[in-house]
Amino acid sequence: MTTSKHIREIQRNTDRRAVVLMSVLVCLAVAMTLFVAWSKTAAMERKQLRAQQDRLQADLLADAGLDRAAARLLSAADYSGETWQIGAEAFAGRGAATVTIQVESPGESATVREVRAVAEYPLGLDGRVRRSKKITILLPTTGEAP
Repeated sequence: MTTSKHIREIQRNTDRRAVVLMSVLVCLAVAMTLFVAWSKTAAMERKQLRAQQDRLQADLLADAGLDRAAARLLSAADYSGETWQIGAEAFAGRGAATVTIQVESPGESATVREVRAVAEYPLGLDGRVRRSKKITILLPTTGEAP
């Protein structure tokens, strides 16, 4: 036969188990919430880092376009520009790039060229970046060494 004292003890043990179970469930819920928040933050930071890398790459490509134009102008003063296609393999498969180079002679000057380079990277992706840079180049006059 079960006494009331024994019933109260069973009830107390059941209450303790319920409190422990609820505490464990609350801790698990908090841990899961923190993990989800951390995961979202990590994914967002990775996306921002990729966008920053793409902007930097586009800046470097625009600089390379200006350097390419300067080198071509030294060998041929009538160089007017080009569209430079760079394959994805040059960027470890991330995406291809295009650098459009335009060379113009301002006014009547035979020795001054304005060069503009527009870089787009990575082509074919949603987050494509476009950077444009412009410089003025003074060509050596005939008889001058480059």
